[in-house]
Amino acid sequence: MNPSSAECLYGGTFDPFHNGHEAICHHILAKTKSRESVLRIIPCSQPALKQQAQASNLDRLAMLEKWRDTQPAASRILIDD
Repeated sequence: MNPSSAECLYGGTFDPFHNGHEAICHHILAKTKSRESVLRIIPCSQPALKQQAQASNLDRLAMLEKWRDTQPAASRILIDD
């Protein structure tokens, strides 16, 4: 990765992925406009501070991937399984 690029990590249960999560993603993407900068979304099914996710891992991955595919910067959004 070159010095003008960044890899931003965003983790959470995303159960469900909601408008607040989306707003954070848009903010990160707007602040890291380099084509080489990426946002890596990392869903976790065992959160440290609340109960385990209700939706299955596959359902949450599908939800995130479906959202990513609708975004103008989709090529810069990685969903980490």
